Amino acid sequence: MFQGTQGNQIYSQTLAYLWGGQGQAYNATTADALNIWTPEHETNNPSFSNAGKNYINSSRYVYDGSYIKLKNISLSYHIPSVLLSKAKLRNLEIYGSAQNILWLTKYPGYDPEVNNSTNAITQGLEMGTIPNPRTYTMGLRVGF
Repeated sequence: MFQGTQGNQIYSQTLAYLWGGQGQAYNATTADALNIWTPEHETNNPSFSNAGKNYINSSRYVYDGSYIKLKNISLSYHIPSVLLSKAKLRNLEIYGSAQNILWLTKYPGYDPEVNNSTNAITQGLEMGTIPNPRTYTMGLRVGF
């Protein structure tokens, strides 16, 4: 099953924190934060300082939250009964499924399918949200 959304925006407070943009330059822990503005190296990445903490939220951390995701897929195969008679089995099925295995997005965070709470006011706000896990299941059903 595919799932997606188009046109929404996400404010990533996690990325703001990792960039040092929440007022703590010592929290700038992304490799991109090494590419900050200096008089010798002008970029669009502002320099941060602990001297003048700026806790004001910025549109710099608002990202396109559009995505399409392969949410889950299941496959199964029933072994033909002709092959099972010698093994004295009635049926044999091999199956597998996977969840959250592929998504396409320009969102730079972990997962654009964020959900902080059921509060309508905080929709589109990502604050350290744990991404949806990728899960794989395999199994065998045997009937004697």
